[in-house]
Amino acid sequence: MIALVALLLISGAMWAWMIPKYPSLPNHADMYEQDASYYPGSQACMPSRLAKLPPLQVDDEKYKCALALERESDRELAQTARSADSAVAAVEVGFRQTMLLIAGTIFGVWTLIAAAFAAWYGRAAAVAAQDGLKNSIEAQKPTIVFSLEDIVETVGQNASLTFNIAATNVGGSGCVVNSVRHTWTSAAETPRAFLQHNQVTPIPPGETRRLAKIEVLLDELYEHPFLLGGAHMDGPFVEKSSPDRRFAFSVNRKPTIHGTHYSVLSDHVWTR
Repeated sequence: MIALVALLLISGAMWAWMIPKYPSLPNHADMYEQDASYYPGSQACMPSRLAKLPPLQVDDEKYKCALALERESDRELAQTARSADSAVAAVEVGFRQTMLLIAGTIFGVWTLIAAAFAAWYGRAAAVAAQDGLKNSIEAQKPTIVFSLEDIVETVGQNASLTFNIAATNVGGSGCVVNSVRHTWTSAAETPRAFLQHNQVTPIPPGETRRLAKIEVLLDELYEHPFLLGGAHMDGPFVEKSSPDRRFAFSVNRKPTIHGTHYSVLSDHVWTR
């Protein structure tokens, strides 16, 4: 607001200083007086008329004619002076107009620069608004983190591991997991057929839900230490084009003097 007021004051001061004023021309009033009833060169001053006058009147008439001629010369001089003054005024007006043209050009450049900055700031604001909207939408999407929980080893002839595939929603909205599939594989082989668990499991924001319980023999675990899987999701903020979320874990069993230690490594977890 202060900048706008300052700009208006500066513009008004420049306009008051540079605006052309109407030229004031000298009227030479003392040179414009003339006898309306006498015109030099008329029949009153003709030599034939003067020759017919009495001698006493001839000198008077000649004197009057000389005065009339002098007045005519003064009028011509006054017209010349007025023409000169008009030329000076025209030069002054042209000079002021040139200054106004320069000022207009300067203001035009300022306006162009201001318009360019306004367009740039407008574009930046639009981009920021789009980014904000995108971030807001992203924040509303459910974000699922998969994990393996409750690992239990069963000893005996068919020793095995039992654990749960759990999902934690750390996003801004809830979602529903319709099905979970998984398979065991090694690093050197192609994944085998997936086992699928069909179960509708709602996961509110900030909550953890167990999706499936898995059992694997230890002998099979040694041969196929990688667990690959995926979950099919649904919800208001879940992209319909990519509803699947995939995960991969590496499960290693290492006997130690303190017992058996299991390490679960999340190699790749797709959360969105």
